[in-house]
Parts: sequence; structure tokens; C-alpha cells
Amino acid sequence: MTDQGAVSIHELRSNAVVLEVRRTVLELCTSTDAIVAAVSGGRDSVALATALATLHDAGHIAAVTIGHVHHHRRPEADGEAALVEEVAARLGLPFAIRHLDADPHATPAQLRTARYEALVSIASASQAFMIATAHQAQDQLETVLAALVRGTGPRGLVGMPAMRPLSDNISLVRPMLEVDRSAAGELCTLAGLTWCDDPTNVDPKTLRGRLRRDVLPVLESLRPGVASRLASGTAVRAAASLALDNAVVRPQEMGDAAVQWGRDSLAEVGK
Repeated sequence: MTDQGAVSIHELRSNAVVLEVRRTVLELCTSTDAIVAAVSGGRDSVALATALATLHDAGHIAAVTIGHVHHHRRPEADGEAALVEEVAARLGLPFAIRHLDADPHATPAQLRTARYEALVSIASASQAFMIATAHQAQDQLETVLAALVRGTGPRGLVGMPAMRPLSDNISLVRPMLEVDRSAAGELCTLAGLTWCDDPTNVDPKTLRGRLRRDVLPVLESLRPGVASRLASGTAVRAAASLALDNAVVRPQEMGDAAVQWGRDSLAEVGK
């Protein structure tokens, strides 16, 4: 689990991933806020836990809780839960787990909703107002590509926002959206922490799995650093999308003229 040659939490403060997480977190919350780190046991989430533990050690975050959601859907899940608990112990952080009913018919969207509800439960119990997830630059690239494949407008090109509300008083934050996956792995190695790989992440039966296995490596070979460059432009694309959205005239803003937007009149516009 740990490496005898691992550096201390204190020594990790100047690591590039830690600095990026620090920049994003301090933009979105204050040092008095408590955060739940959603940790699956994968490389990215272990790196997130390490970065947040480092920031807590430096006094930038009041409290960090390691939260894990056990879906009971794969044989490896018990081992992943044990690994996350050990990571929390190694980092000196409290650990909280929620167990979900292993519904074999649940869709990915239903599982995601249930997972966020479980994390909100952990945050409420921990008196935390933020839940941090480890979505990183490659995840952002996958999100934009998946939106393009499905067919999207300007909003779909924005990708995942750095922050969004999950409940009335708890927000989801993504402080690693500009972090490269390889850098996350390097941070884990420096801290002497191992991780587990979820085989479903590269399942070619899913759109994301196919993109991750077959498309992203080609893009990276053509333009090294493509994921990080796309992620760094998220704010610009979001501003452009918002400006375009604000420029659109909606029927409810036209008063009585809106009643003339019938099928026949719209058909004339399209000619």
C-alpha cells in the first residue's frame, strides 16, 4: 500500500497537481469550509485525496473526509473499499462509506444519481458544504467528444463545469479538470500510495470506454497534451456559450408577438 521511500504530506505542497487543486479550491471555497473527497480507489481519486490532505495539512481547508460509495456490483468492490479506507488512514483523514443496493438493472444514469445522493449523505453527516470529485483533463475531453458524437450545440462544447449544486446547500466541485491523468499517477507514486484500476473504464461496449481505449490515444499521439489544452479553454467556451444564449430572443420575451410563432410561420422561416 505504501512505499518506504514516499515523501511526506508536507513535502508535497509544491507538487503541480496539489498547486492546481489549491488554486481551484481556494477560488470556490474558504479555509473554514469542510470538503468530502469522493474516492473510488482509482488513480485520479487517490491523487485528489492526497492533494486535499496536503491542503488540509497546510491549513487551506478546515476538514477533509474521504467518502466512498460501495455499489456491490463487481467482485473487486470489496477490495476497492478496503483500499480507500487504508488510503484515508495513511493520509490521517476520516473515512465514511455508504452501501448501495446492487440493482443489476440500474442504468449508468441511475447509478450516478444514487452515488451523488450517497455522497450528499456523507457531506451532511460531516457538516461539509463541498463534495470534490477527481474528474480530470482526459475526462473533460471525453465529455466534449461524447457530446459531439451525440450531436450538441455550444453548451455541449463547454464540458463539465468546475462547480455545480447537488442539493440546497451542498455543491459538487471538480478541482482537477486541468490535471493530466499521468500527473495524477505521479502524485500517488510520490505519496507512496497505490490505486486500483476499474476494468469498466475501458469497456468498448460503452461510448466513454471506446473513446478512452481507441480515440484518446490517437489524439494524444497527434497532438500531445490535447486534453490539458482543451480543459484550459473551458472558461472561454463557457463564456461564449453564455453570450450566445443571452443573445437568443425567446418567445416569452416577445409578448403578444409570440402567439404568431405557429408551425406555418416557423416553416416559412426555414425556407
